[in-house]
Amino acid sequence: MRAKRMILNGQRPYSQVEEEFYAEAPAAATSAAATQPLLALNTRNDVVLAKLHGFIVEMLRPDGGLAADQPEGGLRDFLYAYLEMRGEEEDEVSGLVCNNVREELRNKHAIALMSHLVRRAHQKNY
Repeated sequence: MRAKRMILNGQRPYSQVEEEFYAEAPAAATSAAATQPLLALNTRNDVVLAKLHGFIVEMLRPDGGLAADQPEGGLRDFLYAYLEMRGEEEDEVSGLVCNNVREELRNKHAIALMSHLVRRAHQKNY
């Protein structure tokens, strides 16, 4: 995934997303312990990241993303709605994602969470 490589290179892969969605996430919500369940199974890391990436690209874009005007909306709720729209809410990885995104995370933290997970998965693999 191109976005992963850009994050690892310190670049911003989501140029189409407004600046307000680049907010730093609360440290407790992106700590190693808090995000470990999202990275528990190496074989599914890319699937977890792909679902979050899809959410960012489709839901946060200013030209029609359903969450684009709601940076303070609950990330878990909007992520679940996105997966439901795609008919993916019942698959195992979607359940893992929705059940383990911390309640205090807002839509404005989606990119910070994605960046954190990419870096953690990369560290875990190397």
